[in-house]
Amino acid sequence: MEKIPEGNLFMWCPAPAADAFVPLPDGLVYRPFSPALLEDWISLQMRGSAEKREYLLDYYHRIYEPFADRFRERWHLLYDGEIPVAGCSLWEAYPGYETIHWLKVHPLYEGRGLGRAILTKTLEQHRGEVFLHTQPASFRAVKLYTDFGFALLTDPVVGTRENHLTDVLPVLSRVMTPDAYAALRFAQCPKGFLKAAASVPESRF
Repeated sequence: MEKIPEGNLFMWCPAPAADAFVPLPDGLVYRPFSPALLEDWISLQMRGSAEKREYLLDYYHRIYEPFADRFRERWHLLYDGEIPVAGCSLWEAYPGYETIHWLKVHPLYEGRGLGRAILTKTLEQHRGEVFLHTQPASFRAVKLYTDFGFALLTDPVVGTRENHLTDVLPVLSRVMTPDAYAALRFAQCPKGFLKAAASVPESRF
């Protein structure tokens, strides 16, 4: 497979598509986040990625810990026995705007539909719009998000980050299956979200 460039991709969903939801896989259980599971969340995020423990701890303490009750309600971990195998959160990154945070599947459990299952758990009670940030290398996740009703945003800048969609679309056309690429949707970002994301110096999603 060709080398996939790094970059930013942004997606928006006006309302999650319920026909993409799936039931909990047999033998697995969901657990709401608690401080006792912090190390499980960190270890999951570090598997197969370049994320550093210090960065993840700092992010948790700065972004989530001040809103501990909300974090417990919004974060879900999927377990196979005592092994955390998938995680995801729906987080109000900016007032009034919900975003997907840190969707992750354990590398040894990829290809089993766990990304779809944890995204279902994250979105099944949500009826409004949702935003997310991803990368070109996560083209399989882009296909998953498309199934749930997300469209790729075409704005050149979202918040403080450049959007690399135009540069990477030719790559996506080659690495995605023809059907997955043909199913991609595109949209302009709602102006309110652009204003909210640009109002703070730090990216929050």
